Formats: sequence, C-alpha cells, structure tokens
Amino acid sequence: TLPMRVRMGDDQPVESLMGRIQTDGFSAIEHSGLATTHILESAGGGKNRAQFDVLFILENYPLGPEFLTSKNLRIGSFASHERTNYRLTVVAIPGERLTVRFSSMTGVVDPAWVSAFMGLFRTALHQVASGHRLVAEVDGVDTTELADLLRGAENAPTVEAEHEDQLEFFEKFRGPVFVLDEKSRPCPIGVPGHIHVAADSVSDLPVDGEWAQWMAEGEIEPGFPSAHRHLYPTGDVGMWTSRDSIKLLD
Repeated sequence: TLPMRVRMGDDQPVESLMGRIQTDGFSAIEHSGLATTHILESAGGGKNRAQFDVLFILENYPLGPEFLTSKNLRIGSFASHERTNYRLTVVAIPGERLTVRFSSMTGVVDPAWVSAFMGLFRTALHQVASGHRLVAEVDGVDTTELADLLRGAENAPTVEAEHEDQLEFFEKFRGPVFVLDEKSRPCPIGVPGHIHVAADSVSDLPVDGEWAQWMAEGEIEPGFPSAHRHLYPTGDVGMWTSRDSIKLLD
C-alpha cells in the first residue's frame, strides 16, 4: 500500500483531479516496495504525527468481460466479498449499473454515520454524473434533505450532550440550533461541524460574563433563511444524527 497526499482546489475540475490522482499513482509504483513507516518517517513527520486528514485506501482489481470466458469454461456471473481490517470498506463494482457496497466494523463505526455517509456518497456520484464539473460543486448535499434539516434546526432540535455545562445550556436554550462547516454552510446528517445557535441578540441566550462576550465576538449573519438575525457559536462540535437530533462530539 503506497500512501499519497492529494491536494484539492475548489476551482479544480473533478475530471482533472481524478486524472492527476491516477497519473501520480502510476508514477509512484516504483516506490511501492517501501514500508509505510519508512515513507512517513522520510516525510519528516515521525511516527506520532498524523500525516493525513482523511485516510482513504484504494485497492483496484480490474476484472473485465474478457476474464469471464475461455475455450472450455464460461462464467455467467461472480460476486466478491472481502473481509478487511478497515473501519469502513467501500466496494465499487462497474457494469451497466454501478453497484457500490458498504461494510463497516461492528462496534467500531456508528451505523447511523455509515448510513449518512452512504447518502453523501450517492449524492456526490449523482452530482458528478449530472454535470457538476468543479470540486466545489460536488459536496454530497441533497438540497431537499438540507431544507428539511434547516426546518428541523428552527424547531429547536434535541441536543445530546455529555458534559454538565453543555447539558445546562441546551436545557435552558430551546431555540434554533445549527451545525455549520468551516465556511458557515449547513452540514448534512452525519457530517461534523461547529454548533451555532440563532437569536436576535446575545442577550437572548442563557449566558453571561466572558462566555457571552466570546459568543458575541463570534456573531455571524445566517447565509440561509432564518427567523433570527444572528448566529452565535457555542464552541462545540457536533453533527446531525437525524432530522431532529444533534449529538455533540466533544
């Protein structure tokens, strides 16, 4: 397994990105005999430093129609099931219709997250197939689902929290709660983001002192329809687990 770093730009065509990954992969084949630990150490990070934001392992086993026939034997169809040690395995099987199979490690990966990831993956494929040419245009977000989430956010969703201060805040605040990405865009189900609450003023929130001042400094205007004028960060990270429930992750 040969690790590769892939850098993406929002204005980069998806086709160009895929082509570059393929070209870089072929160019690196001569180094495939190197141990992964040696490669990471050579990169200057050492053993204890994270080298990747996301680790996606691609294994390609070409098997076309020409492999299914011979002079003495004809194979009508085949199915492949491989057990791996990866937390999540995605198998893509080409054909007249693309078949994608997802499997995950029981007890390690939340089934709700896998289900959400499947939805993002499917939507992203549809976006590419329907003509979304730039990386920035492929976000895996279903506009209908996003509209449902925004409605759920306005209706004071249930917030699951573990820490006492978080529980106290969301017990007192029964207003709109949003999960936003780094660009202040709503996150779909299963995608972690920064928690924001909506209000017309920070004085409407159950906070005071330094916390109120910090939230006021982080005030932003919603980039989507909202019944309130401002959004305020709570400092938490969380994700939608359903259309009416948010789980805090720290």
